[in-house]
Amino acid sequence: PILTKLLRVRELAYSAADALGNIGSKEAIPDLIDNVESAEVEAKIVIMSALEKLQAKEAIPILEKLLS
Repeated sequence: PILTKLLRVRELAYSAADALGNIGSKEAIPDLIDNVESAEVEAKIVIMSALEKLQAKEAIPILEKLLS
């Protein structure tokens, strides 16, 4: 989806991640994971929330790394 491409745009990453989580876009999980480390702090929080909403178990290792 176009929203996954917007994850790479600093000004739009927050809104894109929020929308992906809210619409339940499980196919976006790999893109969310790929962008969570490099995102700005505010977007990072929203990406992590989106991954939680999507129940992205495959994101657990990267989330543990970010939270440690």
